Amino acid sequence: MLRASLLSAALALACTDAAPPPPLDAGPPTDVHTVNIVDAPSSLDAGPAVLRVLVIGNSYVFYNDLPQLLRGLSAAEGPPRLEVEALTEGGATLERHWAAMRGERLSAGGVDALVLQGQSVEPLVGYANFHAYARRFTEAAQAAGARTVYFGTWARREGDAVYAQAWSGGDAAAMSARLDEAYLRSAMTTGAGVARVGARWQSALTARPGLGLYDPDGSHPSLAGSYLAACVLYRALVGRPAQRAEAPAGLDPAVAETLRAVARE
Repeated sequence: MLRASLLSAALALACTDAAPPPPLDAGPPTDVHTVNIVDAPSSLDAGPAVLRVLVIGNSYVFYNDLPQLLRGLSAAEGPPRLEVEALTEGGATLERHWAAMRGERLSAGGVDALVLQGQSVEPLVGYANFHAYARRFTEAAQAAGARTVYFGTWARREGDAVYAQAWSGGDAAAMSARLDEAYLRSAMTTGAGVARVGARWQSALTARPGLGLYDPDGSHPSLAGSYLAACVLYRALVGRPAQRAEAPAGLDPAVAETLRAVARE
């Protein structure tokens, strides 16, 4: 049922804007720390005790409880301690989140960093709308004294039916590159940072195809995929990679260490 609703949302978006985003003028950055792609700002280097994080997203966030994985990393790694709140809705686009008044949480205060995750294909099938609402959320966060980090998502598993659609690029590597470029392009004009989860996901699978990052549906993350996402987001939020954390229950410690190493690349 969930997969069907996501596909319906993707097709609805495709009817309005099927073109991929125009290319960056100089090509997308290849280094996670170039442009405004975050490490944390220097103010965090002093070591605040707590960093209050609001995550707005969908099932890519609530699968395997990504907020709790972030809390677990910060508990193991030391200050700052991440206090993570999540506002999620399965299949929701950024426009849907905005219409549901989730931006109002920012104006209530008590948020240091906003993590913003778009629906899994909306940057490709509806870039203009995606960017417009990403800007609205980023401006709302800035007005509330918070910074924004985009959660750049991953491509569908190789062989998925989505690759019959021209906007996908035809395979996982192309779709991953297009998603990465869309998040980077939006961030370059909004001033947000980008946690390039999808780029790290693709590089991990290229080097280590057996990692098993996907849920059986080929879209959602397995526990390993969610842990990789948490490690990349942790680095983006805090400004340093996770190194001492233990594997969460259900994840092989050796796999967890491999995923932390991928996030450090």
